[in-house]
Amino acid sequence: MIAIKHSHLHIVQLLMNSSECDLTVQNINNYSPFDIAVITAFDSRQGPSHNLCWEIVYLLMRAGAEPACPEAMLYVFRTALKMEDAVFLRHFLTACIEHCTSHLVHERVLLKLHRNQPLYMAESGIDEFLELASFFTVKLIKTTTWQKLPGLIQTFVYYMESHWSRRFLKEKIYRRLVLYASAAGWQWSASDLVLIRNTSQTLAQWCQNLQCSPLSLSFASRLSFRKKCEQSVSFCLTFINIPDAVKEYILLGDVDLLLKSEKGVDLTKVQM
Repeated sequence: MIAIKHSHLHIVQLLMNSSECDLTVQNINNYSPFDIAVITAFDSRQGPSHNLCWEIVYLLMRAGAEPACPEAMLYVFRTALKMEDAVFLRHFLTACIEHCTSHLVHERVLLKLHRNQPLYMAESGIDEFLELASFFTVKLIKTTTWQKLPGLIQTFVYYMESHWSRRFLKEKIYRRLVLYASAAGWQWSASDLVLIRNTSQTLAQWCQNLQCSPLSLSFASRLSFRKKCEQSVSFCLTFINIPDAVKEYILLGDVDLLLKSEKGVDLTKVQM
C-alpha cells in the first residue's frame, strides 16, 4: 500500500510476484490496494508520477484486485463528475475495458455514474461515459461464467434509469447489451420484457419472439459449453483444440460481426 501510494511501480511488481502478497488486505480505513491505487491515480493526475499511477492501476486490474471500501470509488467518481474531469473518467473506463475483469468494479462504476450524474453539468451529459461503460459490460458478458451472468444483467437497470442527452444513443446501447446477453443464453422474464419495452418496443418484441423460437444446433452447443465453464469462457477455451472460428462463435463473435454492419441492425432478420 505504501509502494502504491508513492507510485513505486517496480516495488509493487516485486511485491505482487511474492507468494505472500495479499491483494485483499485492508488498511485502517478499510481501503484495499485497488482503492488506494485508484485514489492515488486521481489525486496525482496533475503530478509527474501520473503515468506510473496508471501503470499500477493496470497491474492491479490484471491481477484481479478488487475494491473494498465503497467510499473510495464514490470519492473519485463524485469529484471527477463535479469537476467535469472527462479526461480522468475516460481514462479510467478505458482501463476497465482493456484490463479489468472484476464484476464488483463494473457494478460500482455504473452505480456511481448513475447516482452522481446530476453533478456533471456538461451539455453532452454522461452519455460518453455510459457508452464506454457499456463496452466494459459487453466484455464481461462475452467471457463471464453462467453463474455470474445474472449479476451482469441486473446492472442493465443503471443504463435504463440514467438520464441520456441523446435518446437514440440510449436505445442503441441498450440494444447492444440485450443482443449480447441473448447470445450468451439469457432468458428474458416477463418483468425483463416490461423494462425493455420502456426503451424499445421493437427490441422487447424481438426478445419475446426469441423465447418462443427453437434453438439452432450451433446456439444450443454454445450455450451448453458456456454453462459448463467454471472459470471465464476465454480461459476455458485455451484448453480445448477446436478451430478459431468456433472459439470466436463461443465468445459471441457473431454479435460482433452483426453490430459492425454498415447497414445497422435489423432485428426482424436477427436470429440466434
